[in-house]
Amino acid sequence: MIFLVILILFIFFLRWLLPKNSTPDIDPNTQTGLKNWGQKIKNSDTLKYSSSSIKDFELIVFNPNSISVEALKKMEFNNASTNRIEKYRQKGGYFRKGEDLKKIYGIDT
Repeated sequence: MIFLVILILFIFFLRWLLPKNSTPDIDPNTQTGLKNWGQKIKNSDTLKYSSSSIKDFELIVFNPNSISVEALKKMEFNNASTNRIEKYRQKGGYFRKGEDLKKIYGIDT
């Protein structure tokens, strides 16, 4: 019985022992590897589409609560969606999960 109480208390206090959620760091080696992979695809002879239709890409951390307007535009969000996200944040809005982003008019995927 005492073991069960100790286990429940341990689980309850575990959230204070674990580190807080933070923005994940992107390993530069992974990003370089992905760029090399993209380059291999561009240079592949087996592509059905022209290599000009494949864009260069860069991995970025996406946190809608802190990402800049310029970064949103770089991710090809249109001006209206970018303005709506910024206005939502300025009025105190906070995105807690991915589905919260769908609440912004014009963003459905």
